[in-house]
Amino acid sequence: MKNNKSDSNAGGKIVVLHVLDNLDYGGIQSFLLNIYKNINRERIRFDFLLTYRGVYDEEFKKLGSNIYYIPNIKDVGYLKYVKSLRGFLRKHRNYSNIHIHYSQLTGLVSMIARRQGAKNIISHSHSASMQSKGKTALVKKIFQLGVGLFPNYYMACSKEAAKFLFHGKANKAMILKNGVDLKQYKYDDKERIIIRKELGYEKGDIAIGHIGRMDAVKNQAFLIEILQELNKKNNNYRLLLIGDGSEKKKLEKLVKKSGVNERITFLGNKKDSDRYYNAMDTFVFPSKSEGLGIALIEAQANGLKCFASTVVPRDANATNTVTFISLEKPATDWARIINEAASGRFNGRELIIKNGYDISDSAKRLQDFYESINRLGGEE
Repeated sequence: MKNNKSDSNAGGKIVVLHVLDNLDYGGIQSFLLNIYKNINRERIRFDFLLTYRGVYDEEFKKLGSNIYYIPNIKDVGYLKYVKSLRGFLRKHRNYSNIHIHYSQLTGLVSMIARRQGAKNIISHSHSASMQSKGKTALVKKIFQLGVGLFPNYYMACSKEAAKFLFHGKANKAMILKNGVDLKQYKYDDKERIIIRKELGYEKGDIAIGHIGRMDAVKNQAFLIEILQELNKKNNNYRLLLIGDGSEKKKLEKLVKKSGVNERITFLGNKKDSDRYYNAMDTFVFPSKSEGLGIALIEAQANGLKCFASTVVPRDANATNTVTFISLEKPATDWARIINEAASGRFNGRELIIKNGYDISDSAKRLQDFYESINRLGGEE
C-alpha cells in the first residue's frame, strides 16, 4: 500500500479520495481521467483507493495522484474487506472528501467512511440498473439501504442513474454530465485512411462500430445478428468491436458460427480508442441497460450517425441526431433502419457544448462543487 502525503488540504489544494475497483479501461475511468486532465490541479487533487491495478494507474500518478490498494470484496469476503477499508480510513483520517463510484456497495463504504469521520461523502451513480443476479443481487440490495443514509451528497451521470440508486433522494442528486474532449474526438480524415488501411478495409466497406465492455448488458451478441442481416442487403458491411470482458470468448464462438466471421474484427481494449471512431461509418449501441453511455457521446463528437436501444437515457442524445430503436424489434428491423439511414458525418460540436457535454464544462462544474462543499464544511 502506497503511503504518500494525503492531507485533504495539501498545500492549499482540496484533496478528494475516489473509491472504485480499478483504473482500467472503462467509461467511468476514462471520464475521471479526462476530468482530471481538465480540472485545475493547482486547486484540486485526486487520490484513489482501488482493489485492483489498472492501465491508467501510472498516468494518474504522473498527474500527481496517490494510489492505494485494498483487497476486493469478491476475493476476500465481507469481513476482510470491511477490516481493510476501516484500517485504511483510520490510518488516513485526513481524507475528509470521499467520492465513491460504486453502486450498491456505496452504502457499505459510506457507512464506514462516516464512522471514521469523513465530512464530505459523495455517492456517484453511473448505472441505471442492477447487473447481478441471485444471492449477489440480494446482498447488493441490502447494501443499497445505506446509500440513502450515510452520504451527504449525491451525484449521477443521468436522471435515470439517480433514480436507480438514490430512489427518494434522486431529486437531490447533482447531474454531472459525462463530458468529452471535443478536440480529442474531432473527426480526422487522415486518421481514417491510416486506420482503415491497418484494419484491411477496402474502399467500399461500411464499418459498423461499437466500443464497450464485453458484458451481457452491453448486448454485443445482438450486433452480430444485425451484421448478418445487413450483409443480406449489402455484403460490404463490417463490424468493428473494441473492448474486452467476461463475454469475449462467448462472442468469439458466436462469430465463428455466424457465417460473417471474416467481416468482424475484435480489437480488444485500446488506449487510443478515440482514433478508431474515425474508421467507422456508423455507431451502434444496443445496450440492455445504461447509466448514460459515454461511448455514444464520443461517437457523436466524431460526427457519426448513431443508433441506440431505447433503454439508453435520452440525455445521451447530445446532438439530437441519435436514432433510438426498441430491443423488442428484431435484428431485421435494426438492419433495415441502419441501412436506410443517410450516410456521412455531421458537425455536432455546438450542440454538444450547448447540451453540457464538453469536458471543460464538466471539469469546471465538478471543481466548483468540491470548492463549494469544502466551504460549507460538509453540511448538506
